[in-house]
Amino acid sequence: MLFDETGISDTVMLDGPYGLAYLKPKIKRDIVCVVGGSGLSLEMTIVRVAAQEKGLDDRKIGLFMAVKSLVIFARRACLRNMLRR
Repeated sequence: MLFDETGISDTVMLDGPYGLAYLKPKIKRDIVCVVGGSGLSLEMTIVRVAAQEKGLDDRKIGLFMAVKSLVIFARRACLRNMLRR
């Protein structure tokens, strides 16, 4: 699993995106979204739909953001409210 072999302050290298980014409800695993910059808009939609979808309520949803400006964090309250079930 993602966190079984990593610890606090470990470096994690990411590459991509490859292919299409969309919610795949038939795949039975937790949802992890990693975004930066304008990619946040698409991932917010995926997170919102996943949080509201009845068949996905047993899944954990992780959203990891990298941004250059703190202005984007104005959306955090919106995300926090969406993820509370």
